[in-house]
Amino acid sequence: MAILGMAVSALLGIGAMLAFITISWPDDTSRYVLAVFVASVIGFMTSASLAVFSAARDTYPRHRKSTEE
Repeated sequence: MAILGMAVSALLGIGAMLAFITISWPDDTSRYVLAVFVASVIGFMTSASLAVFSAARDTYPRHRKSTEE
């Protein structure tokens, strides 16, 4: 899910930045396009950190309680 979030955020950010650069937007609309870009960057960083932390969690050995005594 985290990798899917990274992909969606990256595509949204690329689309928003291309739209901001190529189209001359009216007054407040350009602010909304930039807000979408900033939100996509935040979403990408959040998804990336979730992916890293979930991958790192699986690398450490877990101590299981032994039922044999």
